[in-house]
Amino acid sequence: MYMRKLLLTLTVLLACNLLSFAQMPYKVTVRNNNYQALSTGVNVSDTTAWTEDSTFIINIPFDFKIEGVNVKQIILSGASLAVSDTGSSADAFPIISAEIVDRGLSDTDSVSQSPIRYQVDGNMGSRILKIEVANAGFYDELTQSGTTKNYVNIQLWLYEQSNIVELHYGASQINSFSTYFPLGLLTGYIRDINVGTGNMDKFYILKGNNTSPTVDSFSATSPQTGLTSFPTSGTVYRYTPIVPPSTSVGTIALEGMKVYPTHCTNNITIDNAKGIATYQIININGSTLSTGTINIGRNTIDVSHYPSGMYFVTMKRDNQTTTTRIVKM
Repeated sequence: MYMRKLLLTLTVLLACNLLSFAQMPYKVTVRNNNYQALSTGVNVSDTTAWTEDSTFIINIPFDFKIEGVNVKQIILSGASLAVSDTGSSADAFPIISAEIVDRGLSDTDSVSQSPIRYQVDGNMGSRILKIEVANAGFYDELTQSGTTKNYVNIQLWLYEQSNIVELHYGASQINSFSTYFPLGLLTGYIRDINVGTGNMDKFYILKGNNTSPTVDSFSATSPQTGLTSFPTSGTVYRYTPIVPPSTSVGTIALEGMKVYPTHCTNNITIDNAKGIATYQIININGSTLSTGTINIGRNTIDVSHYPSGMYFVTMKRDNQTTTTRIVKM
């Protein structure tokens, strides 16, 4: 049900020719790596076949951030979307843009044939949380023919310290790609999504050839249709956070200081209740675009002349420094 809501929302957005900028907060690269099933991982789906509406919650055993925000859990919505546990401003990585189900639903005993499991590999400080949706079938095939002959295997990897995210694709059988993916395979990164309604701030989407995709968001001149075929076994999409050199993004401002709005068009405001400070505005390449003083009280900074994209406001008072990410629309 959820993925159907998401697809409906995307169709409406495309029909309305939504304009948005294309600067994704991750650098996306493609590599190949032999797919290894998590056969000894912890099974979170139990022994009963799960449905397209099932939800699974997996704790992250180390510090992990998405766009500078701490994430403690990954919520698998319908086993097709990995969502952060940050409430109404959740971010997400679409695992597969189709409603998938446990292949055991096609049998009368409904015993699970599609385990959802996880395991943690590596040493302290460089651990990887690996989450797998194994041998999952398609809801549409089940409802239309009562069978689950088509299947997919996909893993989501989260890296400690670097905050890198990877999607690993394993063996699959999809007899009719267009049947299950009418808009193409919609994968990438979704910012600020409401899981209940499917509404979102931005969908940064991979499109075109699955071996060398381009990254874009929705636009009037180039409606998106996602990837034109399903990735072959061993394909890995790596999402590396874009952070300016020597700059760490903090979510807790200096005492008595607040930056807003973080999604802006003309100006940002810095409220400063304690002590004069300084600021720098830095682009994603690490270049300083402007500097200034933050006086006590309300400070307005003009950003209207900056191109649309992501920037960082670094503030310093005494020997303390913090950085806030802003997005210029």
